[in-house]
Amino acid sequence: MGQRNRDLEDHSVTVSPHGTKILQLAELLSAAGSVGGLLLTHNGPEHGLAVNSGLEDPATGYSARLPLASPPDASAKISEYNFAQLGLMTGAADPMMNFPNGTVFTPYAVVRNVSGQPFAVTPTLWWMQGSVARSVPLPQLTVPPHATQNLNVPALLDLANLKNFNWSFNLVLDTTGKTGGLLISGGSVDQRNTYVCEVAPRGTLESISRSFAYWSTGNGDDTMVTFWNPADEPQDFFFTLFFAGGGHYRYAIHLEPRATRTLNISEVVNSQIPDADGNIIPAGAHGGSAQISGSQGENEHILVAVDAGVYNVLKATCGQVCVTCDGMTSTNIVVDPLGVAIGGSYQQKFVVQYDTGYQYDRTSGSSWSGSSNITVSSGLVTGTGAGPFNLTANDNQYEPVYTPNACADHPLPCPIATSQPSGSGSGTIQVPTSLEVLSDTTVISMSYAACSDNVYGAEIGVHYQVLDQFNTPLMWPNMEPQEKLTNLVVNGQSQPDPIPNWQDIGPSSYPGTSQYTDNNGQYWDAPVGYCFNVPITMSFTQPVSVLLFGTRYTLRTNSWSGQSSSQGHGSMGNGNDVSMSR
Repeated sequence: MGQRNRDLEDHSVTVSPHGTKILQLAELLSAAGSVGGLLLTHNGPEHGLAVNSGLEDPATGYSARLPLASPPDASAKISEYNFAQLGLMTGAADPMMNFPNGTVFTPYAVVRNVSGQPFAVTPTLWWMQGSVARSVPLPQLTVPPHATQNLNVPALLDLANLKNFNWSFNLVLDTTGKTGGLLISGGSVDQRNTYVCEVAPRGTLESISRSFAYWSTGNGDDTMVTFWNPADEPQDFFFTLFFAGGGHYRYAIHLEPRATRTLNISEVVNSQIPDADGNIIPAGAHGGSAQISGSQGENEHILVAVDAGVYNVLKATCGQVCVTCDGMTSTNIVVDPLGVAIGGSYQQKFVVQYDTGYQYDRTSGSSWSGSSNITVSSGLVTGTGAGPFNLTANDNQYEPVYTPNACADHPLPCPIATSQPSGSGSGTIQVPTSLEVLSDTTVISMSYAACSDNVYGAEIGVHYQVLDQFNTPLMWPNMEPQEKLTNLVVNGQSQPDPIPNWQDIGPSSYPGTSQYTDNNGQYWDAPVGYCFNVPITMSFTQPVSVLLFGTRYTLRTNSWSGQSSSQGHGSMGNGNDVSMSR
């Protein structure tokens, strides 16, 4: 298609299953215009065709990628976006980049409207004059539906009085049109068409961290990274380089409003200057990945445009680096299912999982709701009624969604998508209902003083588990058990009920469970010199109860009882073993 969407030629090609076809578009050499576009349609399944395209001139070694993207849906909204092409080179090459002497670059930029609505595009040039950011806004232009337009960047530099400018600058495009409807291609090319350094258009939108697929400084490669702060206030970032063996190096970057910074990775490696944590990049490390983040962490919201390219002067190659928009991959309510004792509270957590492996607590920043038998505020769940419950947390802000390999065919900014994280969970409000006796009950060993102390008695210990209404252990601490002691017989004589001098010595609890050993005994004074053997027997019988958050619950049990007998004689010794029936 020509500049105004007029057909130059149509081709029909059949691609066999799993086959590959190469199509040479020779008619482009005789086209009347200098710019245009391609429209590809096919009758196969969606995503069933992989396509790659480019321009080449074998005589000079020229090659460039042609971006391809699907046109926006008819329902796509009219939106405003800001795109930045960072580090476009003009004039003599910077000696730092080691291009041959006499290499001179010319910048270019081409846009194509792949939607059915016109696109308004307003270019602005940004560059650094010493340490100060400068800009020149340029006249707005309109790109008709399906049309292609060369932005003629050298002419834009003339308008900005930068005709003789040497070094790099940023071309920023403010656009209004259908979301995803504008394709942008640009870069810099030398006078011999040998070095083609493409520059991806990067959308500028508030995001969290972004990750770069790779960097390389081996075999003649070098990596250039350009950062631009489009905000009205200064910002601080960390550019972290990761390399083989699990190492990393954090490079601190401060950018004033609208300022640009260019970083040569080989210079960072060669400097061997430790970062704030004392790390250096080993001289033998020649590649890895990278991440740009806020100085407060990867989940800090930042506004920055970043571009990276790996170039090789000897091989005359320059490749773009895909960006991963870091963000959430899943959400999680930490304890699910959750058991809460009636009247009790549990602090629940809601976390968001990022692609980087880290989790972030969004408990206090979320709205919580649940079933009628609970109350919940900032994740604090309180049981008000017995039975199952449901729980929901909704983040009060939108979080970026993880998007890998954003390679700027459609130059949407990171984050490509956002979502309001939510999570749900379930649980049970537990009521102490029944009791399970664990293993054997025991007689607690007790020593008593001589007869002159006038004390004698007996003691029983019971180890048991409190169960809820579903016969499930009620895993809640700090319950106070209570058993009834009956059938106390001293020296053959039954004692009154209630038994005088009753002592509940326990309980001894087991942390993290609702298991207890409850020690119960009967002690009383004896007459002076009362040192002959006194047979003592006592039994536990139902009911058994526990006190939980101010309410006492009577527990259902199987029929069981425990009995202990001992004889006081001088110093009282251990009681006999307890026999339990259940």
